[in-house]
This record gives sequence, C-alpha cells and structure tokens, in this order.
Amino acid sequence: MYGTVDDYFTQRLMLQVYDYWIEDMYLKVRLPLPINSNPGMVLPRRHFAKVDEVADLAALFIDDLLDYKEMLDR
Repeated sequence: MYGTVDDYFTQRLMLQVYDYWIEDMYLKVRLPLPINSNPGMVLPRRHFAKVDEVADLAALFIDDLLDYKEMLDR
C-alpha cells in the first residue's frame, strides 16, 4: 500500500489539503465558478492558404453565434 512512512504521511497531508481546498474554495463560496476554456485547444488545427479563408471561417462563426443568440432570445 505505502512504500515508506513518509509516503503514508504525504498521502494523509495531501488528503487533508484537498479536503480543505474543496471546502474552502468551492463549497463555501456562493459566487459562480468561472470556467476557462479555449476552443482552439479542442478543435483540430486548420491551415489556411489565404486570408480570405480565415475571413470566411470568422464570418461563419459569427453567423452561428448570432443564430444561437436569436434562438435564446425566443
């Protein structure tokens, strides 16, 4: 289970710190939890030959965002 006495105490300390962190930083605070995400890290990499292709993709993205907003506003 544990290799040495130090491993045992390190594991116990980590659990205590984890429990404190969860309780104090997440469960006691009643503010919204910010979630930071970067879709550029999730989507596959794209290679563009021309600037026009980048503009076309940006226009499609903005169009989709506006469609989504319109759907939410209904």
